[in-house]
Amino acid sequence: PDSVAKRKAMYKVGSPASGGAWKETYKRRCAERFHKSRSKLLDKYRNIVIDETTEEDSLETVMNQELQKMQEECLTPFTGPITFEDVVKTMEEIKQELLEWEAELIFQSENQQMKIEVENHEAIIENGENQVICPICCVNHLEVQINHLKCRCGVNINLRQDAITLSHVKQSLEEGVTSHFNNCHCKPSFKVKTKFLQTNLILTCLACDFMYIVV
Repeated sequence: PDSVAKRKAMYKVGSPASGGAWKETYKRRCAERFHKSRSKLLDKYRNIVIDETTEEDSLETVMNQELQKMQEECLTPFTGPITFEDVVKTMEEIKQELLEWEAELIFQSENQQMKIEVENHEAIIENGENQVICPICCVNHLEVQINHLKCRCGVNINLRQDAITLSHVKQSLEEGVTSHFNNCHCKPSFKVKTKFLQTNLILTCLACDFMYIVV
C-alpha cells in the first residue's frame, strides 16, 4: 500500500559505519526531547485526563521528527541501506523505554501531589486545633508569620526567632488566665507593651496587681 511505501521511504536511511551508533544517537535525541517537555507533561497530567492513544501518537510524531532531522543533518556517516524492519524494531524499543519513563514520571508526580495534599490536610487540622482568638480585639484569630505574631487588628509582635508556634501561644494564654483565676476572679485585661525595644503580649489585672507575659 502507498502508506507502507511512504513509511519505508521515510525510514530509508543508511547503516552507520560504527554499527548501532545511530540507534544510540536517535535514542538520546528522543529522550532529550521528552526530558525537556517534563514540565509540560506534568501540567498536562495535573489539568486534563490523558488519552492513551493521543499520547502514543504524540510520542510517535516526536520520534518521526527526530529520525527525519538525523537524515537531513547527516550527523552520522551512513555506508549502506538498513531494513525497514530494523528501523521499526528500533523505534518500538525506544518508544517502549520512553513510555516507561513517562509512566514513572507521572507516578512520581502523583506520589508527590498526594504527599502535598496529606501535609496540607494535616496542617489544616493542626491549625483548626490551635486557632487562637486575639485577646486584644477578641474578634480575629492570631497568626504566626515569619517569626511574627500578628492579628488583623494591628497586633504585630516579633517573636525573635524563638520558634514559637500558635500552640505555644495558646498554651501560654491558658496558663496565664488559669494562674490569675486561681487567686483572683476579676476580669484581667491584655495589652501589647514595648520596653527596651522588645514587644510583648501581657496579661494584667488592676484589682490584684497580677501580670503575666504571654509572649
